[in-house]
Amino acid sequence: AGNLAWRPPGPGWWHRPFRARPSPTGLLAPVHTLTLLALGTAQGDLLVVGRDRTYIDELEASYGRAFVGVLLLTVGIALALGALIGRRMLRRVSAMSDTAAAISAGQLSRRMPVRGNGDEFDRIAQTVNEMLERIEALLGEMRRIGADIAHDLRTPLTHLRRRLESARAHPPAAGTELDTLLEDALQEIDELLVIFQALLRIARVESGEARADFVAIDLGALLTELADAYSPVAEAEGRHLDLNLQPNIVVLGDRELLVQAFVNLIENAIRHTSEGAHIRLEIHRAAQDFVASVADDG
Repeated sequence: AGNLAWRPPGPGWWHRPFRARPSPTGLLAPVHTLTLLALGTAQGDLLVVGRDRTYIDELEASYGRAFVGVLLLTVGIALALGALIGRRMLRRVSAMSDTAAAISAGQLSRRMPVRGNGDEFDRIAQTVNEMLERIEALLGEMRRIGADIAHDLRTPLTHLRRRLESARAHPPAAGTELDTLLEDALQEIDELLVIFQALLRIARVESGEARADFVAIDLGALLTELADAYSPVAEAEGRHLDLNLQPNIVVLGDRELLVQAFVNLIENAIRHTSEGAHIRLEIHRAAQDFVASVADDG
């Protein structure tokens, strides 16, 4: 408290430089800034209240420097983490891109890398891998069906070719001989068409398209019918056709395909066994499944 060497011009806020008294050693004190509030009195004088702001300004400057330092440190850490995460993401994207390029080049066994993190990249990779497995399975089925078609059609086509080559080398006379030749050729062509149609039906069944058309089939009754039909053929060839069936075994399936399959097996057994062989048509249970077989001892 006391009088000031400087009088504010009037009431209000004022800022004034201020130097403290010299120290006993004679050193001058630094210049500080006073913040003054001047108030008028009833007598017409001024009441001035002031405070040294130097320490407050220094504290605010320290806070500012600390804030800037923390801000710069936060920005630096964020940039470093962003760069690290970006590099990891780029590596994953690059790995997935390389895998996709390899798959496009024909390596269908390749799969998208999955790290097990459960993130978006893993979910995308798992979905793509499931799609690739389905595509690979379908292509495998196509290759297998193509091989089956080639195998099943090779023998009839070879027979038909030989028959036609023989006819070209030794042309039959018009009449019964020519009619017989044409009838045999047409019959072999019909057999080829039946085989081809059966293979297409098998492909539809394996793809799931034809499963809605399945019907209940009594396997015992089906094999009994086939045995009755082929017993005379087997006896004429010197073979014996035996039955060993369990009753009441019913399955869902395509009757025509099952008949075609069993007919092929029975005809192969009659054709490729020695005279006196026994050909057995059997049905038995195995755990929760049924097993139907055509076996022979020769």
